[in-house]
Amino acid sequence: MSQERTGHDSQEKITFQVISPEKVLINEKDVDIVVFRYKYAPDKDEGEVGIMRNHAPMLVRLPQVAPVRYVKGDQTYFLAVAGGFVEVRNNRVTVLSTGAERVSDKQELDAAIKAKRRAAAWLEEGERIGKVEFDEKLAEAEVKKEVIRIYKEQAGDQK
Repeated sequence: MSQERTGHDSQEKITFQVISPEKVLINEKDVDIVVFRYKYAPDKDEGEVGIMRNHAPMLVRLPQVAPVRYVKGDQTYFLAVAGGFVEVRNNRVTVLSTGAERVSDKQELDAAIKAKRRAAAWLEEGERIGKVEFDEKLAEAEVKKEVIRIYKEQAGDQK
């Protein structure tokens, strides 16, 4: 088979970037597909879309916490992205967000997303949990702390 038919030619791939106000968080070339959840409109449900080479240009808003995954070769990578926007243009997918955390698998991604959504719901409803009043910064710090703890546990398991 030729490279063109097997899909291994880098001309058939896309570039994926996640950019925060401070720096480029992820800059991957030769990505096969990027999948993300997005908001149709502020008062509408979320949808999911997969972006591959030659996708039509688009600009969409991400929900407050968005699971994103991308496939590069035989590896799938998972991210928890703190809202923002996704631009698709010229075989490049660019996520503009205040932050993103890479997690090792879908189960950890789902746990991080649920924790952040719970914190966001508490904020929106103005509820108190025990004597602790949550704010967005604290909730974000707790999610990051949990992701770091998981990474450290896995690093210890790999030794």
